[in-house]
Amino acid sequence: SIGREPVLAVPSTMAAIDTFRLMDNKHISGVAVVDASGAVVANTSSRDLKIFIKSPRRSTLLMPIARFLDEVRRDSLVEVPVVCCSPEDTLARAMSSIATTNVHRVYVVDGAKRPLRVITLTDVMKYIV
Repeated sequence: SIGREPVLAVPSTMAAIDTFRLMDNKHISGVAVVDASGAVVANTSSRDLKIFIKSPRRSTLLMPIARFLDEVRRDSLVEVPVVCCSPEDTLARAMSSIATTNVHRVYVVDGAKRPLRVITLTDVMKYIV
């Protein structure tokens, strides 16, 4: 039951600038990026904005978020996996995924990889403390 729901997700076709505006309006640092079927295909966060700031191009912000992520991450050589687990996985497994991949969130997904909940590093810390 750890984590938050519903998961804020954006379609992979949404413009990057609109995605980051949504994050700003909702006061969150990351969102799931989903394909047409609703399956998680990526995650974007403030980390991607930090990469973008190093070589900003307005045209990049107008790209669909999936393409934006490919573009900025390729230029920076940063690999950011999207990490998922099933509702049956243990908290230890989710924590292990966070530790080994250096990500800040794990998506709990159904059999079709649609997001059910998101577990952030902050959620884990609140649970432990």
